[in-house]
Amino acid sequence: AIVPQLTAEERFRAAVLALREDPSRRLRWAALADETRRFLAATRPQLGSELTTTELVPRLDERQRVVEEILRQGDLEKFSRRGAAQREFDELADKALELAS
Repeated sequence: AIVPQLTAEERFRAAVLALREDPSRRLRWAALADETRRFLAATRPQLGSELTTTELVPRLDERQRVVEEILRQGDLEKFSRRGAAQREFDELADKALELAS
């Protein structure tokens, strides 16, 4: 059987929903940030995955401001001794899903 290719939007939605369903996942914020970067790179070439958070954020439009929050949370989780700030994951994940609508 041939399995149809998923669009970037479908892949992103599936990844975000899987992260929402697994609250015990290690480095969940970082995974959400990575998926968001992949989605942006696939759908908006000017927001390529090679950009750092500092380089990418000024290129965002108002609708994409949730991306800044996600990337900063992911960066904190990956690079800070304190980890990510206390935030409601599901709320930000739901906002991320709006990017793919």
